[in-house]
Parts: sequence; C-alpha cells; structure tokens
Amino acid sequence: GWYQNFGLHLWLGAGPTSPLREVVKSYCDAVKLRKAANPSPPCATDATLEANKATQLRDVAFNILDLAASAEDGVVPSTAEIRLAFHPLTYSDDVLNASLAWHLFMMLNAIDVVRGEDVDALADEITVAFVTQLMSMTDRTHCHWIVFVAQHLRDQTRREKMTSHILRERFEEWNG
Repeated sequence: GWYQNFGLHLWLGAGPTSPLREVVKSYCDAVKLRKAANPSPPCATDATLEANKATQLRDVAFNILDLAASAEDGVVPSTAEIRLAFHPLTYSDDVLNASLAWHLFMMLNAIDVVRGEDVDALADEITVAFVTQLMSMTDRTHCHWIVFVAQHLRDQTRREKMTSHILRERFEEWNG
C-alpha cells in the first residue's frame, strides 16, 4: 500500500532532515512514474470513484500530508484543492458521509492550515452536509450534537435559521 511505500520513500529516499514538501513532491513524482503506490482512497472502490467522477481523489491521510507540505512553503491551497482533500470518498465509501471531513476541516482551519477567500463558504458547505447527515440518522437521541455542529456555521443568518429548524424538528427530544 501507499503507507508502506511512502514510509520507505521517506526512510530510504530522503535524508532525515529533508523538508516534508520535498519528500511529498518526490513521492508524487514516483507515483507518476509508477515507481510508488498511488495514495488511493482506502474505502471507495474504482467503480464508486468513476461513478462519482472522482478518480483523481487520494487518501485523506495523504491529503493532510500534502497540505502540511504546502504550509511549509506558505502556499495557501485553493478552495477546489481543499474541497478535493476533504471529499467523503477520500475516507469512506459513502459519498454522503461528512463526519470526518467536518472534524478535520474544523481542526485544520483552527490552526490556520486551510484559509483563503472562500474558506467560510466551504466551511458552511461541509457543516451543512454534516448536519444533514446527523439529521438523517435513525437514532434520535443526539439532538444536542446536531445543534453543536450547526453552531459552527459562519453565516449568522444561516446559523440562526438552521438552529431554529433543528429545534422545531426535534422538539419532542428536548421536551421533557
């Protein structure tokens, strides 16, 4: 797998003081030359990736390494690159699973790894996807978590409307 390939590449192909950006670039070059394993998403099958027109996706763990390598140079990834890095198929076979994407995005945004013009809109998009996922769960005992996630919406009007909707929708859970 790519984890072992990357580890060997890191251990044997780069010096112990090599910057991460050089190691990641070198590994990507080796992948292009088919000398190293492609960091493909672990769960999604080729059929799923092709059906969702997402064959360019890579494992979310590699995406985090790539973002960290970019941060070394002070490069700010584009919103499109960030969207691909946190696509649900990078860590799940369910295209509607936004849970890990939301947690990772919020953490990396908090430490200023993902930033830029459209980051607020992307944060809201990921947050709404996660709220929708939580709302669709059959276990209806986690309303407080849905409200917690909704409170992370950056657009105040949208946050107030979403929270109000959740509380109206789940009133019975809160009542009593």
